[in-house]
Amino acid sequence: MAWRRRGQEDLRRAGGVSEIDPDSLDRLVKLEMDSGRAKTREEAEAIVRGYVLQVDVGAALSRAEERILLTILNAGPRAFQGGVFVRAAGNPRLLTRWGLGMNFDQAIVFYGCKLVTELTDEHPTIVIATQMNSAAGSGALVIRPTWDGWVGGAVEHDTDRLAERGNFTPSHILAGGLCVSEAFQHARGDRMAGHRKVGLSLWRPGLDWRGPAAVGELDEIYLPTRMWLAGLGHLGQAYAWAIGALPYPDTGAVELMLQDYDVAKPANMATSLLTSSDDLGRMKTRIVADRLEQLGFRTKISERAFGQTTSPGFGEPRWLLAGFDNPEARQQLGADRFGLIVDCGLGRGTTGYLDIQLHSFPAVRPPAQAFATQGATVETPAEVNEPAYQDVLRREIEAGKTKEQVECGVLEIAGRTVGASFVGAVAACVAISEMIRALTDENGRRYTVIDLGLKSPRYVELHPIPPELPPVDNAGSVRALS
Repeated sequence: MAWRRRGQEDLRRAGGVSEIDPDSLDRLVKLEMDSGRAKTREEAEAIVRGYVLQVDVGAALSRAEERILLTILNAGPRAFQGGVFVRAAGNPRLLTRWGLGMNFDQAIVFYGCKLVTELTDEHPTIVIATQMNSAAGSGALVIRPTWDGWVGGAVEHDTDRLAERGNFTPSHILAGGLCVSEAFQHARGDRMAGHRKVGLSLWRPGLDWRGPAAVGELDEIYLPTRMWLAGLGHLGQAYAWAIGALPYPDTGAVELMLQDYDVAKPANMATSLLTSSDDLGRMKTRIVADRLEQLGFRTKISERAFGQTTSPGFGEPRWLLAGFDNPEARQQLGADRFGLIVDCGLGRGTTGYLDIQLHSFPAVRPPAQAFATQGATVETPAEVNEPAYQDVLRREIEAGKTKEQVECGVLEIAGRTVGASFVGAVAACVAISEMIRALTDENGRRYTVIDLGLKSPRYVELHPIPPELPPVDNAGSVRALS
């Protein structure tokens, strides 16, 4: 079964899209409505269908390049809904886990992309495992993934690539996510995106990612084997994607608790890396469990809301990855109930959706204090005044709904966040690396806060854990395969 996705028009014909149903509104369509670039919802859908990505793949890939490619094949179609077109020089069998034993051509179709024999110079092109100066002609924007140890990046020119050493898989996923990010921002009109060198050190995020100290530990890397994933939407599924790619010697020795109380909805398709259109209406816990168990991981599920009474039972994982989309849930994170908590939050709005903020606990301030100021003020979203929302309002009233009903629905869809799959992929690399660094760094170095944005990736704000806080307990780990 391919991870195919249906477009907004297909979902509407099937009864899955309503003008004022926030659970049906594609998050990238909403982005164009919020930005004011689209005057109607239909215009927003047309803009999104105009986003096209090309990928040029060499005849043979290393395992690192496979992980990069698979991340692009998965995240790409969710962002580039006009299609992801892949030219491949060969058709070998994929060897990494998310390749699922498929050949190139099978994986391309499985993840919702299209295999082609020719590329054009009209669309951004990501080049993997080939030395070509341009994949599609002199007019094409060419973006190349690169990595070295704990560093992942995206560059325009082959001569700017890093040493590309090591088997630290989050840096490979990071490189793939950054390539999709740069291509997407370029497609939306940011002409600097794709023509700059961007990257991040997951070992020391505050360092120049091209410097030697940014590379980090290359040999003795330790991976957590017992994790609790709370919230299985955009971020939670990105965490699962990153965990699924980690070089565990035996996935059967890894236990994951999966917690969420919601079902997959059409609005999740653009952001959730493990959800296909065939999963709509299924519990998110079951979707993620199915994908991970296919790779050999052991899973348990909890289909209750996370709250103050949520805590590990005897023998259950005590390291928590939180992927909530609201501050109220984050305030329920109890640092006294879990040994290590890593929480990621994404920004809001037409530029803020590219922002990522990580918190980890234990820290000086517990979660209830760290997130106390978030969400305290409820304001009418400014987006309701944009032309596309006013058009929805007018048409729904003309169709016979009351003004009060429609205004309530429009306020609800305007208040929902926009999102893009590649942002979650990058955030997951930052979050998973926080846990791995706590196990691998001889000083157990962690950060209270890591604040970064894909709009300007070079600027990273850090708050290290104070030295008086002891290293967290190792709740279960294994040395990664080299």
